[in-house]
Amino acid sequence: MFSLLGQIGSRLLALAFFARLARVIGPERYGDYGLGAAFGILFVVLVEPGLNQLLTRDGARDRSQLAPLAELGLGYKLAAIAVTWPLMLALAAALGYRGPTLWAVALAGGTTLLLGLEDHAAAVLVAQERLDLESGLRLTSKVLFAGLGLVALALGLSFVAVLATLASVQLAAGLLGLLLAASTGVPLRVRFYRRRIGARVREAWPLAATSVLWLLTMRLDQLIASQLGVPQSDLGDYNGAVKIVEALILFPAAVNTTFQPLLAKAWVSGRERCSSEVELALSTALSMTVPVVVGGAWLAQPLAVFVYGPAFVPVGTLLAIQLVGLLAVAVQFSCFPALIAAGALPAQTRIVASNLVLNVVLNLLLVPRLGVRGASLAAALGGLVASAGCLAALRGLELKVRLWRAAWRPVLAAAMMAGALLAMGERLPLLGTIAVGGATYLGAFVVLGGGTLLAALRERRRSAGQAAPSAS
Repeated sequence: MFSLLGQIGSRLLALAFFARLARVIGPERYGDYGLGAAFGILFVVLVEPGLNQLLTRDGARDRSQLAPLAELGLGYKLAAIAVTWPLMLALAAALGYRGPTLWAVALAGGTTLLLGLEDHAAAVLVAQERLDLESGLRLTSKVLFAGLGLVALALGLSFVAVLATLASVQLAAGLLGLLLAASTGVPLRVRFYRRRIGARVREAWPLAATSVLWLLTMRLDQLIASQLGVPQSDLGDYNGAVKIVEALILFPAAVNTTFQPLLAKAWVSGRERCSSEVELALSTALSMTVPVVVGGAWLAQPLAVFVYGPAFVPVGTLLAIQLVGLLAVAVQFSCFPALIAAGALPAQTRIVASNLVLNVVLNLLLVPRLGVRGASLAAALGGLVASAGCLAALRGLELKVRLWRAAWRPVLAAAMMAGALLAMGERLPLLGTIAVGGATYLGAFVVLGGGTLLAALRERRRSAGQAAPSAS
């Protein structure tokens, strides 16, 4: 619950800021911003090559290892940021980007790299199952990011000055996170032992490869579209839809964060318990995601105009397509912690690699014909294939996860919600329609026995709240 509340608050604040940013700077500059952030996401894997996930897994199993692993991870990240940032800028310049686009790569991309410090602190907190502090960190970070970003826009600062403000805020949020992690008993120290860090990175290399492939899948479509001559204004529309979907990823992301330490310990207890935990995670993710996908696709057009304004009308069509991929993310984010807990890191890499290959092929086929709509279709189809691969990998580990059992209740409740929205038509404004749809889904979900899922989650929360040994 703490993680979900933090995710909801932080994502909504981020969406509010990006909506205002898009309105102020317009589709073309917003396209520059999205491209700059895409460079950062492609390079951030050099800053975080899977060390956070290993830190959470191993720290949850043995708290005495948490502090030394955190020291190694922090030393690596600081060195990696110092090397990666200029390399990213040099590549963008070599590709011919200049002017506002190059500034966006330097500052929006750099902001993404600096996020690695906050993520490191969050991993330390999650390993201790301090989800209250983790959610507080995420919420505080987004309040600072969105709040000061809105102040910069209100002051009429230039595009470059706004991006510089955001980079500075993200650095401050990372430092705040490190201090918060230190308050839990994990010393704020930096260790850079090349052999130990090298061994740790080699252990994490499948996760690093997975992160590279995952991030390429998320952002390579924008680079491909840009190189194929898609106008920056169209990329701005595409990035607008992506930002809404990223905000809605809060639901599967919260499930992923909550179940990482639970599955790390469940795997040690046996496959039967681990299977039960994965199925619970999947049920939880789908119960929160299915109504968002159904309702969001139904209201995509008015939602896009409400968030971004009439200049971004094409965002609605792109959003309706991309929301299909949100279901795929729910499945993947429920399965990945189990694969990591089981040490099946190469399997995870193969799944994401297949997604990337299919995504690139579909982008090359569809973007020249359909523009950014083709990129949206490619992302959705690739994600569905990757989800099927995740479920197959769990079966290979002899983890019995019944998809139908996790999905039937939210699917039926969402169908009832869709029926209510169809009967209601356009008689209510957008927010009223969302409220009626949400209430219909919640009521149907409870009638169909959703209380059993809530009871199971409360039981896991009580178990996680039991006293644990200090990390110091």
